[in-house]
Amino acid sequence: MKKKGFTLIELLVVISIIAMLMAILMPALGKVKKLANQLICGTHLKGLGSACAVYANQNDEEYPVAGGPDVEWASKGGQGNYWDDPNPDWNVKKKLTVSASLYLLVRNVDVSPKVFVCPSGGEAEFTGAGAQEVDGEKPSLTDLWDFGGQGAEGEPADFVSYSYQYPYKDHFDSAHPLYSSAAAGMAVMADKSPWYDSELVPSNSVVSSSDNDGWELKTMLIPIDWGDNGHSNATWMYQVGNSAAHGRVGQNVLFNDNHVEFKKRSDVGVDDDNIYCPQKGPGPWDEDQIRQGAGKFKTGKDNVIVRNDRDNVLVNDDEH
Repeated sequence: MKKKGFTLIELLVVISIIAMLMAILMPALGKVKKLANQLICGTHLKGLGSACAVYANQNDEEYPVAGGPDVEWASKGGQGNYWDDPNPDWNVKKKLTVSASLYLLVRNVDVSPKVFVCPSGGEAEFTGAGAQEVDGEKPSLTDLWDFGGQGAEGEPADFVSYSYQYPYKDHFDSAHPLYSSAAAGMAVMADKSPWYDSELVPSNSVVSSSDNDGWELKTMLIPIDWGDNGHSNATWMYQVGNSAAHGRVGQNVLFNDNHVEFKKRSDVGVDDDNIYCPQKGPGPWDEDQIRQGAGKFKTGKDNVIVRNDRDNVLVNDDEH
């Protein structure tokens, strides 16, 4: 007896059904992947928070500050060839990256460089490739001082997905490094700051909501009115102030009490402070000035001002 197989029409119907199911399921799977990456990122930040707590317990409650608060921000590893120097002289090396401070967690708390990478951020795990041999031996990761620089496989910004409360002195010659005893609502780390995002460029005008499909390429970062006006601004306007890592929907934020939350806005620091830019003006500050922040495009290493010990200013090193 002959076995009856599928007819061509039946086969086409099955293929059509499978294609329809795939079309329905693919967007859902994409959302699941984004959520999974978001959760992994949050878990990494949680681990970094625990490492900061261990470091602070060993260093008079102070979170990592490479070279001490008297140094200045170099913003790029290539500006200071010290990352693989076994005995750097901090009296000479007066310009350090922010990532050099975070690298103290690798040196002193044995944190894996993998933890500094968000799966949605586009950064890679630092391996220490390019480090020069010392006495004929390749240095270990705990012998190094930063996530790369001159002679390495990349710059620090290529290997760190997170921003960090600005630890060095500003151009007013003052510094406000973060302590474990600071307010619980202070943000310690978060996804990279949009103010150092190479995809955002200055613009003399604000794009309308009808143009929001391309805002990230042509809109400057602007202060948003986050006062008591009903928060009527369009979603795309405050998304400009969110990190790019998670599609500008929001950012994972590590707070000083070591809990991590995914926040859809950046005015989430202590006193509803904008975590990505300094408070606006010399003070005293009203709620709007705290929530909006200074609103300067790409504040840069020469313009960072941390107004006081409750002013959250999370920064990361420049990409190029």
